[in-house]
Amino acid sequence: MVPGTTDPDGIAGEPASASPPLEKLVAGLACLALGASVSLIQGITPGLVVAVLLLPVWAGSLWLPLAGRWYALVGLAAVVSGILLTWGNSVDHATNAALLRANVFTILTLVGTVGVIVWARRSLADRDVALLFALGFLAAAVTKPGGTNPWKFQFSVAVVMVVLALCLRQGSRLLELLCTLGLALVSVLNDSRSLAAMLLMVASLIAWQGMRTSVRLRSTVVTTTVQLGLVALAIYSGMQAMLLDGYLGETAQERTQMQIDMTGSLIVGGRPESGATTALLQANPFGVGAGTLVNLSDLNTARAGMEGLNYNTLHNGYVERFMFGFGYEVHSFVGNLWLRYGLAGVVFALMGLGIMLLWIVRRLATNTAPALFVYLIATSVWDFFFSPVFYSSVATLALAVGLALADSARSRSAPRGEPRIHPADRLPIEDSAV
Repeated sequence: MVPGTTDPDGIAGEPASASPPLEKLVAGLACLALGASVSLIQGITPGLVVAVLLLPVWAGSLWLPLAGRWYALVGLAAVVSGILLTWGNSVDHATNAALLRANVFTILTLVGTVGVIVWARRSLADRDVALLFALGFLAAAVTKPGGTNPWKFQFSVAVVMVVLALCLRQGSRLLELLCTLGLALVSVLNDSRSLAAMLLMVASLIAWQGMRTSVRLRSTVVTTTVQLGLVALAIYSGMQAMLLDGYLGETAQERTQMQIDMTGSLIVGGRPESGATTALLQANPFGVGAGTLVNLSDLNTARAGMEGLNYNTLHNGYVERFMFGFGYEVHSFVGNLWLRYGLAGVVFALMGLGIMLLWIVRRLATNTAPALFVYLIATSVWDFFFSPVFYSSVATLALAVGLALADSARSRSAPRGEPRIHPADRLPIEDSAV
């Protein structure tokens, strides 16, 4: 065991078997396209095009793991539910066919991207899949407007993914730690508080794994889950204290204090849309539909929920234009899927969350979670609760779920009598008690 490496058992993950050069080339180009999270026309992304073209080759790979087939089936159920809810609510809501198509394509893109990644992982290593995906993501980011803060709104996620994917290729835990801390500093200097906190948590977990590796300590999945929660709580508390004490700038200090004064919580104060989410779901527990436009009753319900968190919903146009100008946008992945696709949508979202969390906890339990994997899970969990369903959030979520399912798919595909998985891809769970 080499203490300085990210994973002595090969976390970078070599493919389970040699593949024809043409298959590797197609898989590599597919990963580039999957990362290009832009809309070509009416919600059709390069990833969706690739997923449709390669459907015959990846469908079996996604169907192999039990979680994969249920993920696909529930995703299709969410599409059907979103269509039926749109029809059912058309009595008292206006509907829009373009919005319906775009939202249906979102779920199909997510399922298709996951399937292609699981298939591509048969011929490419984790590090190659992640790097090619990240380069496609960066290429897409260049085409998007960054406003007054390009790092925060345009390049940050793409740059973090590329840098950590390159670190994954090197296999050095020290390099991962230094790069993650450097990226956190850049985020602090560019007013990206949530990303800075997220990267500090990633750095803490990398250092934590390094210390545990040095003393050959591993944990059960249960104890690792508890420890992970404590680390997240410590990072959140420490970051909030630094903000309130002015260490991250006067502007950030004032905004943080104002958000806490509004609601008593930095997270709730920074995401008043959660009030709209709660109020709308109480009024529409079965959802409203993928192609449904907001009516006056729902708009007033959402406003009341946000005003309950002391947020002024009048005169700034944010609620009317961004949140409800074209469908329902409550700044929460799970909230959006619930409203747009009903109960099937929220089950689909929870399945993705469960697949990711179980995967990363297994990695952390045996000190084999590289910085890129930890970051992908951290950003996907944040998006799950606090981000809109953008093409970029769909892409990062799909990459995390796809890599997680690929472990299960490879373990099941080994011929009878042969090792169930290549040593370089050995699942951490095989070496720990649950």
